[in-house]
Amino acid sequence: MSKKLTLDDIQIDISQDALIKNIDIDKGEKKAEIGKIKDTKPIKYKPIRKDFIKVDRWVIDLVVPFLNSNSSPGVSILYLDLFRMSYGYGKNTIKLTDEILEQRIGIPKRTIMKYKKELVKYDLLSYKAGNRKTRGEFTIILPEQSAYFKEHIHKKVKTPTENVGNTEGNNTIYNIDNVYIDSETLVRSFYKLCGWKETSLTRETIDKGIKVVISLVKQGHSLQFIDGLCNFTISYCKENNKPVYGIGFITHLVNEYLDKIEKQKRSAAVKSKKEKEIKELNEELQKEEMMLSKYQQLPKHLRSVIMTEAKGMVDEIVAKNNMKIKSDYTEKFLLDGCLIEIMERDYSEGIM
Repeated sequence: MSKKLTLDDIQIDISQDALIKNIDIDKGEKKAEIGKIKDTKPIKYKPIRKDFIKVDRWVIDLVVPFLNSNSSPGVSILYLDLFRMSYGYGKNTIKLTDEILEQRIGIPKRTIMKYKKELVKYDLLSYKAGNRKTRGEFTIILPEQSAYFKEHIHKKVKTPTENVGNTEGNNTIYNIDNVYIDSETLVRSFYKLCGWKETSLTRETIDKGIKVVISLVKQGHSLQFIDGLCNFTISYCKENNKPVYGIGFITHLVNEYLDKIEKQKRSAAVKSKKEKEIKELNEELQKEEMMLSKYQQLPKHLRSVIMTEAKGMVDEIVAKNNMKIKSDYTEKFLLDGCLIEIMERDYSEGIM
């Protein structure tokens, strides 16, 4: 357990001496308590012109409240201190030991290790462990660079006047209320279909699932595709008697799912082509029936002329193809075809 910082351990700038003189501290208590400040002079605004660092506003407005709510204020403190030690010196990396961090922020090393994992989980920190000869290297990730926060930030930048509230039916990557991805619902649904109880889902399990979804979204897949991939994975495992250990397995079945979609598309295309052919055939049959019906409605002398020409066309077809008509049905079939051809040539106006 590290030694807790006391007031004597904290180095205060000389410019604050006047303030310290006006503070009463009861030395009889075990814990020092700051008394009331006796000076009641109004405090005026003083612009900061030196000894300051620039902080991305999303760090203060978004990341700190989020970490305080979903992890621990200590995680926020660690992030801010690493930000100070990196961006404060014009770079995004810093080599430090946990001992140095413990001295700087007064948090035990074991807790610091836990907090580092939290920052890595939320894609705010990349950490490369050191050894006896080299220090560990911290790379600070800005909110707009983080997979967890950048989509939300980009959306808010595009719509700065939008009210920060949940939008029903909005399938963006992030849920505006708590900066968690909408796909958290997808992850929970996946495990529910796998037979997991809601009470057995840990925050870590859900966060790992969200990261899997983020990786697929980054590859250009839609949430609708990923949802279908989840259902396909569950069916695949059931059919092949394979256990589902986690949602991460869906990434191994992307190609199989794409093949299935492609087959469905080809099947749909073949079906569509057949339906089109049948439709065209039905239209052609309907047109032929209408031609024959119109032929029957013509005056008798016209029907006689058309019939004579049609029989002549049948005789030419038989002679040309050296055919032998063995039944009346064959002759009628040829005759109807010739009648329709003549009707389409001379009387098709107004049909269809």
